[in-house]
Amino acid sequence: MIKMIEPSTLIIVGLLIIVFGFWWKWKIYWFYKSGAYLQELTEIIEEKLSQNQELTSREKKALRDMNSGPWIWKVCSKVGGIFILIGLILSITK
Repeated sequence: MIKMIEPSTLIIVGLLIIVFGFWWKWKIYWFYKSGAYLQELTEIIEEKLSQNQELTSREKKALRDMNSGPWIWKVCSKVGGIFILIGLILSITK
């Protein structure tokens, strides 16, 4: 038989997913905006992009990491919200 998952477990998992997404977004933001060297790297990348110059592999990775923060936050907040909603519905109907 399939064991039912407790609604409180779904709610907690949903909250943890949302917290992870928030943490990831701010970790990436502060990593690339806090240090002077990284601020310089960010400015170089933005300048190269505006001039349509080729980026190095390191700069491409940094750009990908900087752009992944908001995307991961959006996905985690939606998935976490769905888990919380399912948990609340199950707890109400139980």
